[in-house]
Amino acid sequence: MIDTIIFDLDGVLINSKNIHFESLNRALSDNKLKYQISYEDHLKNFDGLPTIKKLEILNKKKLVPKKLNKKIKLKKNQLTRKLLKKNLIFDKKIYSLFQKLSKKYKIGIATNAIEETLQIAIKKLKIGKFVKFGISTENIKNSKPHPEIYLRSIVNLNSKPKNTLVLEDSHNGRISAKEAG
Repeated sequence: MIDTIIFDLDGVLINSKNIHFESLNRALSDNKLKYQISYEDHLKNFDGLPTIKKLEILNKKKLVPKKLNKKIKLKKNQLTRKLLKKNLIFDKKIYSLFQKLSKKYKIGIATNAIEETLQIAIKKLKIGKFVKFGISTENIKNSKPHPEIYLRSIVNLNSKPKNTLVLEDSHNGRISAKEAG
């Protein structure tokens, strides 16, 4: 019997695909790189991955010098923060859903986004009192598609994999959830 629901953040609770796409391309441009990721490539190859993993892919393809990774990541995070604060708004439907679900289920959020993004979203959506556990990519060693994030969530929510429903939108997230049982 399901007693726990764990939500992904990006693409499930907030529509941030465009924010991550725009902020990464702007960070590349701000670092004087001519390469820009196409939206199709973003959705196909980068969706749901932490920024560092995206940059490692670009490093391997020789599109971004590795020495710029830290600088690009910092700029991308800064731009993402700014866009989230500007564009995320309270959603009464999400609030009502969390209010209803929290009466019967333990609720968690597990995201490949950074902790700051998770906290901004929880605050803007006003769902903090319903979320029993939240975890970001900064609190794990292995990001999605590795199952660590969901296994840690299940343990912290005092549940079992067979009693947990995961709501995911990305391929990497679904692999992570499935591998966690």
